[in-house]
Amino acid sequence: MFELEAMTKTKVLDVRVLAKKDRKPDEPTGAQLLLQATMTADVLACFDGFLSSVLYKKAEAPKQGAIDGLEPVTLTVIGSHVKRLAWQYEQTGCELEIDRGVGGKRSNILLTDCKVHRVLLSPRDGGSVVVQWTVDVPSVADAVWSKLPGLKTTEVELTVTGPDPAADPQQRIPADAQAN
Repeated sequence: MFELEAMTKTKVLDVRVLAKKDRKPDEPTGAQLLLQATMTADVLACFDGFLSSVLYKKAEAPKQGAIDGLEPVTLTVIGSHVKRLAWQYEQTGCELEIDRGVGGKRSNILLTDCKVHRVLLSPRDGGSVVVQWTVDVPSVADAVWSKLPGLKTTEVELTVTGPDPAADPQQRIPADAQAN
C-alpha cells in the first residue's frame, strides 16, 4: 500500500472541484488534488517489491560525494528507457494530512475517506523516483475547501496513510454469530 508515514515535501500541481451529478444543493463538493514528490527508490516497494530491481542496479564505483551508508545505484537498461511509467493503482479509505506551515497540528488540513489513484513513476539516475498521484476527496467542508486553492503550485509537507482494516466494524464477526 502506498503510504507516506513521515511528512514528505510534495508539490501540489493542481486543485480541482469534484461534484457528483446527482449532488443536492446543500451537499458539500469534493476536491481532487494532483500531487508530485521526488523520493528514494525505496518507495517502489509500495507498488511492487520487484519494481526497484527492474529499474535500478548497484553502481560499479561510488561517485564522489556519495553519502556513507547509502548504497549508490544507477538505472538499469530498462530503467534508462522508461521515462514515465503509468502504474494501475487505486486505494480507497486513505487519510491525507497537509502541514500548512502555520504552526501546530491544529492548523494542518486533514482530509479523510480519500481515494489515491492515477500513479505515474519517473525513475531518475542516482536512485530517486518522481512519483505523481491523484487524490480524490468526496466531501470537503467549506472551511477546509477555502484553504485548498491557495496550495496550488506550492510545496507542502504531507502524510498519506492507508485505511486500517482491523478498525472496520464490518470486518469483525459478533460473538453470538460465531456460536451458530
